[in-house]
Amino acid sequence: MKEKLSKKAQETKDRIIVAAEEILLEKGYEKMTLREIAKQAGVTTGAIYKYFDSKDAIIFTIFAGGFSKSWARADELPEDFTIGDYIEADANLNRDLAETFGYELLRVYYFAQCTMENSRYMWMLLDKGEFDKKDTEHIRMLTEKYETKYTAQEVNDMIFKVDRGGFIDWIISKGSYDLADSNRELMRIAFKGIFPKWNGE
Repeated sequence: MKEKLSKKAQETKDRIIVAAEEILLEKGYEKMTLREIAKQAGVTTGAIYKYFDSKDAIIFTIFAGGFSKSWARADELPEDFTIGDYIEADANLNRDLAETFGYELLRVYYFAQCTMENSRYMWMLLDKGEFDKKDTEHIRMLTEKYETKYTAQEVNDMIFKVDRGGFIDWIISKGSYDLADSNRELMRIAFKGIFPKWNGE
């Protein structure tokens, strides 16, 4: 069981997280250092190691809460869900992320995902609730329910790329349009191609 922090320790940890977020937005992941975080938070570098074992651990903390909350959308699908239900849940998940972090932090998140050592996909390291397993199972269920020439794994890969592409385009556009509406439309087009007999419900 994790030991509960004292009020003072929690305040110090929170200051470190806030400082890291500010530097992350200003300089990006690669140029952010623990020394700078310590200076901005008003603590020593050694003090940071009482709460975090690396720069990456701080990054994970910044994003973990918001992603976990959004990924909980996977649990909201009805038992006999349709493609339409899946698309709506995914659109709402993306809207949650956009509202929680804004385009600036999500831009940094995607860039960090590409540059972190030993981490092809940062979200896999954040996925403590095993959203990926649930989502893969949902896609498998859809391929069993609807006619398609693709395997569940192929569908899963395609949908992941469509979703990620939509996010990146939204980031490039500096969040200038509604991410959920755009995601919903992209997903409908993708699913119509994957399941040609799907009637759009």
